[in-house]
Amino acid sequence: MQPLKPKKLKPLTLTQSLVLSTFKKIVDAKGIAPTHKEVAKKLGMARPTVSVHMAAIERKGWIKKSRAWRSVEFLRWPPIMPTETEAKPAKEEELEEWLIS
Repeated sequence: MQPLKPKKLKPLTLTQSLVLSTFKKIVDAKGIAPTHKEVAKKLGMARPTVSVHMAAIERKGWIKKSRAWRSVEFLRWPPIMPTETEAKPAKEEELEEWLIS
């Protein structure tokens, strides 16, 4: 019998990475997993959209949700990305600066 190979993670889309990063930032700040509504509000998305993305993130093997309330296990740490509002520089000069940093 051959040993099981580790499951290769499927890559996340940009939006999924943004949702997961925001989720992780809130967990780090509050010490408890946020609701999908909290993440949606932070990103300016609809709650069902966040729910769809979180389900896809779980299917891809990045997180594991349990039956416990607000319980999520990070199977791999997400790349910390800026939130939607942090990601959009106001001026073109700021865009160049943001891209370089």
